[in-house]
Amino acid sequence: MDWIFMILGALSIFIFRRTMPDTPRPYRTTWFPVTPLVFIGISTWFVGNMLFEKPIQALFGGVLLLLGLPLFVWFTRHANAG
Repeated sequence: MDWIFMILGALSIFIFRRTMPDTPRPYRTTWFPVTPLVFIGISTWFVGNMLFEKPIQALFGGVLLLLGLPLFVWFTRHANAG
């Protein structure tokens, strides 16, 4: 699960640079776009390998992630109500 969220975090670099090009950036990504693309590629391979090599553990991680969705919805609705 952690690797999936890290991949999404790295993808957000590309999304934010496209949607907010004029925003000041206190930190620049070294060798952009090579560094995040390499990270995304290796991380995606790692997740795919985990799904292939250890499908039971990956299934439990996915189920755990899905179990958190109802809690997320509940907290989101209650935070907006109060």
